[in-house]
Amino acid sequence: MKKRLGLYSDISKILKPNGVSINGDLFKCESPAINNWEFNNYIWWMMERLKVELGEEYTFSELKQRQLDNYQAIGDKPGTIWDMYNDLRMVGFQYVDCLYKNQNLAVLAASNI
Repeated sequence: MKKRLGLYSDISKILKPNGVSINGDLFKCESPAINNWEFNNYIWWMMERLKVELGEEYTFSELKQRQLDNYQAIGDKPGTIWDMYNDLRMVGFQYVDCLYKNQNLAVLAASNI
């Protein structure tokens, strides 16, 4: 969290007066049940995309474990969109909005205008 706050604070300081910070990222849901449901839907979507676009086929279990292993390897610990909202407000952004959310992916924008 400390690194994240530092990053958001740095962004806030270097933005031009009418600037807007836009961040797209992977998020988890507040509810564990909804989070699991959305993550599983994301895996089903990825299975189809990999098959159609790359000709690669995986079982649901294989791809889910592969994705979980990737998250662990890169140290990704997604928070909720509400965590990011609170962090952005904490470092001084006056306005924060969720522009887009689909399954576990979202785009948030922050500004002071």
